[in-house]
Amino acid sequence: MNYRVILLHSAATIQQAIVELLGTSTLHRYSISLIDPLKTDLTERLSTENPDFCLLDVSYIDYLPEETISAIAQRVPTILLSQQSQPAHRTSSDFIDTLSTKQLSLDVLERSFRYIIEQKNHRRQLKALALYDALTQLPNRGHFQHQLSTTIAQHARRKQAFSLVIIDLDRFKLINDSMGHECGDEYLIQTSKVIKRNLRHNDIAARLGNDEFAIILQTDQAHSMAQRLMDEFSIPFRLEDRDIRIHASVGVASFPRDGKTNSELIKAANNAMQSAKQHGGSNLCFYDARQQQGTIETSWIEAEFYNALNSNQLFLTYQPQVTADRNLCVTLEALCRWHHPDKGLIPPDIFISAIEKTPMIVDLGHWVLETACRELADLQKQGQPFKVAVNISMMHICHSHFIDDLKEILAMTGADPTLLELELTESALMIDPLQSISTLSALRELGITIAIDDFGTGHSSLAYLVDLPIDILKIDRSFIYEFTYNQKRESVVKAIIALARSLQLKTVAEGVEDQHTSEYLMLLGCDYLQGYYFSKPMMMEEILNQYAVKSQVY
Repeated sequence: MNYRVILLHSAATIQQAIVELLGTSTLHRYSISLIDPLKTDLTERLSTENPDFCLLDVSYIDYLPEETISAIAQRVPTILLSQQSQPAHRTSSDFIDTLSTKQLSLDVLERSFRYIIEQKNHRRQLKALALYDALTQLPNRGHFQHQLSTTIAQHARRKQAFSLVIIDLDRFKLINDSMGHECGDEYLIQTSKVIKRNLRHNDIAARLGNDEFAIILQTDQAHSMAQRLMDEFSIPFRLEDRDIRIHASVGVASFPRDGKTNSELIKAANNAMQSAKQHGGSNLCFYDARQQQGTIETSWIEAEFYNALNSNQLFLTYQPQVTADRNLCVTLEALCRWHHPDKGLIPPDIFISAIEKTPMIVDLGHWVLETACRELADLQKQGQPFKVAVNISMMHICHSHFIDDLKEILAMTGADPTLLELELTESALMIDPLQSISTLSALRELGITIAIDDFGTGHSSLAYLVDLPIDILKIDRSFIYEFTYNQKRESVVKAIIALARSLQLKTVAEGVEDQHTSEYLMLLGCDYLQGYYFSKPMMMEEILNQYAVKSQVY
């Protein structure tokens, strides 16, 4: 190893002795510069030579300004040379070590140098831990924030644009859970390698967190680079004898158009990335200001909904399901509505979509179940044996206490479980078919009717459909709409009705809006019909006024 040494000593004999000692080293080579600090610009020499070590004669401390001594010690690791082993000088704390010239040897010098090198390495390691991610060797979140601030300041002065890219790995937890954390680490390393390969010399990449990365592109023309990333992510690599592709959602924002501060720019890029996830993942999206408005609306709904649950802002309406042959009302589907004191009626597709992936959907489901069962019990007391159908979300039915909570609601309200129908989407049931079979079996034991809602729009496996303990298939309205004029839709409806009949299931057609559709569905053998042709969703009082005398249980 080659090291550069600056020797600041007034005694020629000491200079010669040190040069000879270091010249005999078999471990390292030393380049030695002999400098008289009283006749030399030390700042310039230190900058030019950039030495590894400095040996300083203690006698110079009495002749050089204190700030010069401190500047030397701060600029380069400095060893004080003195005839005494521990001289009492005002600046002795600035030095790494103090050596006696009476006891100098190569071993003594190199031991002191070795200590300096170890301290340097230790500081370098601490700096790396503070600034860089140990796994991928990319800058960490804290370092990235500093680099982003610097980039914003530079581009603001130059009035230039640049891009921020946020990358979030899709289904990374599945890699960890199914293949182990070592494979998860290798997946992250491979991701970082793809990112590094696509950087230009002045671009900056970082690992922000567990499965999240960021890139600062020194240009606002990010489309080609981002698309190149997506293309390389799709190239498989070997991981435990398996071909694995990197699945990532990528969001891009531009400075200064989408944000002028760290937080604004990161928020914009994150919004774009979330939009990519909402489009199914493994996707690339650029920030659009309209996304921000949607995020604000979602945040407002989430903030207000807890209050709505506890302040009588929610209520239920009911839409009748009638028999296809006689138009007799048999079932009432409960539909939740929200009347905000300031905003008025909030459309259900707005607030449901905002909370359906949050724990609030479980709270809403509990409220709807309890309210519907209470009103079902009131119907029973009035001698009106309507069934009441309630939609259940995937998150709610997967909740560990769902069955116990439902039993408690039935006991508390006195509702007859044989008059309660629960509607679940086929997509929700297919997430974990075996668990779905177990849960639905427990519900059937209580006497509850089970319907698959929006049938035909999910991804049912017929093998599991045969085993699911269900009673009803609800044909999605998208197939019913103008199906009498569309041969493909007509074929799908016929197939669903035939399938249900072969499995001894009943069918309900949603979205019936005219007499012709109603009559044709009856001829095809559909059992029950629902839609605006018969009734819009109504309050319970209106339902009773219109259908009480016609009610009949199925």
